[in-house]
Amino acid sequence: MQAALDLAAHALVAGDRSEYEAALPAYGAEARKVTAALYRRLGSLPWRRFRFTATAIPGHQGRYEVQASGRLARVGPDDRLAAVRVLDFGIRAGVLGVVADETPRDVRRQYFMAFSRPIVVRRQGLVVLTDASDRRAAEAIAAVGQEARQRLALLRVDADDPLFVAVYESSNQAGVSLGGALTKSAPAFAVKVDRVSGEPWRLLDIVVMGQYVAQGDSWLPRLLAHEMAHAYTSQWFASTRHRPPLLLEGLATAVEGGRSFAPLRAEIAAGNHVWPLVDALSVGDLWMGSTNEEVAVAYLEGAALVLYVLDEWGLERLRPFVVAIANSDLSRDGIDAACRDVLGVGWGRFYSGWREYAMTLP
Repeated sequence: MQAALDLAAHALVAGDRSEYEAALPAYGAEARKVTAALYRRLGSLPWRRFRFTATAIPGHQGRYEVQASGRLARVGPDDRLAAVRVLDFGIRAGVLGVVADETPRDVRRQYFMAFSRPIVVRRQGLVVLTDASDRRAAEAIAAVGQEARQRLALLRVDADDPLFVAVYESSNQAGVSLGGALTKSAPAFAVKVDRVSGEPWRLLDIVVMGQYVAQGDSWLPRLLAHEMAHAYTSQWFASTRHRPPLLLEGLATAVEGGRSFAPLRAEIAAGNHVWPLVDALSVGDLWMGSTNEEVAVAYLEGAALVLYVLDEWGLERLRPFVVAIANSDLSRDGIDAACRDVLGVGWGRFYSGWREYAMTLP
């Protein structure tokens, strides 16, 4: 079984359809449809590594879960999931082949299979996967990769590794690909890499909704920079007890730049009651029960916190501070201890200084 799949994977990468069909014959219309779909949607992509892996499903003789995975154009891990199929195998005239497709409907178009005619655009450290119909959006994103990357100098993160970007034409297509309905509407966001091993990858992928992208959009570099900041700084929180959204979005919003802090200044002048800073650090979901305006203020509040630490204590203290907060129990005492350990001041002094600083932001 695995030997046959290895031969099929090799033929798929080589673009040899006859060898692919010889290695993985299909018996019947349903079987031919599934093997053809795998070849058509995965075979045209620039794989550096690619394989099919079969795992027997207990209680069903001849039924296997087949995972297609690999490394696409030198980006990400070697076992990035591209497709999953539940296939029945059998022998006809002494030759092993596919006889039926038992894949659950919600899995059939998961991962790369969500794209009808997938293409890849590579430029400026980005590998952008999309449908051929969305090529212009993919090219627009790839074109601003370097400009967006330059904004990461604010945090001086190691941004040499290429990033994977998936451009979807709709939230429905994105939800199908990512394995579930989207819980929030956004033009872009960062997600974990789905791997055969299940282990977390050190960088995140970026997802972009193509309908929001147009050639020459002045805000596109900032949008991409925001998500690139998430992609690269996610490893800061790899071993912490928590991943406070205020810190995650604060880092990304500070890198993005270009926003007016007027809504935050108004919130602070009114008493900082909507997002009291010490409480906001412990909030697990900034979006739940919040209006869009309140979420925008939270993003600004997190950015002001990041910028305050940078300006007052310097870049060398920022990552240790963020990690110390995320590693605390997120109580007021825990946050106070983190401030004292890294910055040498207690929470009260930190908060009063932050309020004064935030009121000076443009």
